[in-house]
Amino acid sequence: MRYISSLVVALLLATATLPAGGNSAGLVTDVIKLMQQRGLDTVAAAHPTEPGRFVAAMHIKGVQLLAISGRYAAPALLKEQLVKGDFRKVYLDLNAAADKQGRLFVTDSQANGLSAAPAKNAPFDISWRDMSAQVLYNNDWKSQKLTEAAYRKRFADDEAEYAALLETLKNALTGSTAAPAQ
Repeated sequence: MRYISSLVVALLLATATLPAGGNSAGLVTDVIKLMQQRGLDTVAAAHPTEPGRFVAAMHIKGVQLLAISGRYAAPALLKEQLVKGDFRKVYLDLNAAADKQGRLFVTDSQANGLSAAPAKNAPFDISWRDMSAQVLYNNDWKSQKLTEAAYRKRFADDEAEYAALLETLKNALTGSTAAPAQ
């Protein structure tokens, strides 16, 4: 019993020092695997609970996953593109014309999930909110004029939204709406 208690305490202490989040790592792997099985480099879907909001991602093999979530002024146009399986068009339209308010864009370097503190000399992840508030997840909040608490809060928010975005894409890829464009 003492051994189990010590093990639990050790695990709790170890996880307390990990960066917040972590849900995106497994989801990125799942989404990329599903995309590859279908011969896709881009995927998109309507947001399941917010009408007029869409999510999309583009995988650059061996480099990164670029993901976006945003509202689109003419949702019928994007829905038509989804039905056609033209996910790249949806991705490009969201990048070019989505409402800036509430938009999240994530550069997941190495396509391995968000990390608040990458390994030394490793590429770092970046997020933009409303296309103006950028954070480099390089563990250097001071140079970005952020407090550590603000940096960690932004990371937790971005990680949660990114994981939800990936979950939506995973669900689309496993459902009937993910037929590749021909």
